[in-house]
Amino acid sequence: EDNRERMSWPLLPLAAGTTRRIAIEIAPTDQMYLSFPSAPDMPSGNWRLEWNEETSFGPIARLDLQHHSCVSNLFREKRPKIFMILGKPAGAADWGAVLPKWLGALVYKHGHQLRFVLADPANSADFMRAFSLSASDAPTVVIHDTADGDAKHVLVRQSGRRTAKL
Repeated sequence: EDNRERMSWPLLPLAAGTTRRIAIEIAPTDQMYLSFPSAPDMPSGNWRLEWNEETSFGPIARLDLQHHSCVSNLFREKRPKIFMILGKPAGAADWGAVLPKWLGALVYKHGHQLRFVLADPANSADFMRAFSLSASDAPTVVIHDTADGDAKHVLVRQSGRRTAKL
């Protein structure tokens, strides 16, 4: 007979506006973004967290041109790739602080059809040149579809607005 007391794990609510995003990277460069209570709002104790499409999303690949497995996995991928070219904040390990709030819902709804990839223009010069982009074009989006050839679509600025260049 087991006389040990069972530990209780009450649900910790993730109230909007009081959370921070953290990223967990899974090999080769897939990132999962999860919401946690901000440090001042985090009570001590043992807690159970439950995430949904509003409080977690991924995987989103991190483009790393120096990582052979990352590059080969991305370009063997059958799904069209959506490259979000977005600079990381100085000193940040991930994009959690600058990702748009709507991105989670987009990944949740279309992640089975599209491969989402984050690219930092500061370390993706060869990739940027392949799409005729420079760091000053960021933030922008590139769609690369290799399933039926090599279709490339770039979101470019025209007259202060962004439009798709096909």
